[in-house]
Amino acid sequence: DWVVHVVGPRYRDGRDNESRLCQAVETALSAAAGTGARSVAMPAISAGIFGYPTGEATRVIARACREWLSANPGAIDEIRLVGLDPATTAAFEKAMA
Repeated sequence: DWVVHVVGPRYRDGRDNESRLCQAVETALSAAAGTGARSVAMPAISAGIFGYPTGEATRVIARACREWLSANPGAIDEIRLVGLDPATTAAFEKAMA
């Protein structure tokens, strides 16, 4: 088992928050694939103390994961989007719908 730690962006008005969060997700997934991991648990990076609105963060993370998997077929078998509370779990479920 591995833990890949990536620091997500702090949410700031007037900044390209979305591309920074996408980059963090891509970096984490590429690092996980580099370890040979076949499955990854992905939390709501930057939602919480970094101020990224949960609904927006989960939408961006879900999209970035789908795009990474499309660009890297077979690199990872499964990505589980993990909410550490019911509201974040529901936001991930909505993002995947």
